[in-house]
Amino acid sequence: MNRQIKFRGQVTDTKKWVFGYYFNHAGIDRIFVPEKGSFTVIPETVGQFTGLTDKNGTEIYEGDKVIASMKYKGVTLMPFRAFIFYNENVACWQIKYETTVNNFATDFIYSYDIEIVGNIHQESEVTNG
Repeated sequence: MNRQIKFRGQVTDTKKWVFGYYFNHAGIDRIFVPEKGSFTVIPETVGQFTGLTDKNGTEIYEGDKVIASMKYKGVTLMPFRAFIFYNENVACWQIKYETTVNNFATDFIYSYDIEIVGNIHQESEVTNG
């Protein structure tokens, strides 16, 4: 098996995003970026890489806001906005989206064509790097 276990987080003082290996030392959340060092990150912004990429080849992380859609016989069916989360009850990555009755529904991430449009921690687009 060849999977990457990595994380992203927003640096405490600069608010820039870093991508690497998460660790907690003495109660401080940090991400180590090879050849750049380790950075203190805002704990709420830490998200794990899902191991998947969106339709543009961009890595999908926990907390990403996405536009998800299914295709049926070559036709795209009603795209909708959702976000990515890890569901511990079923041990897999899923999407969560708002339904028309103000409830939230979840589904398996693998069932959809996904495009990242941001993340739950900021409004602007995130560029993986």
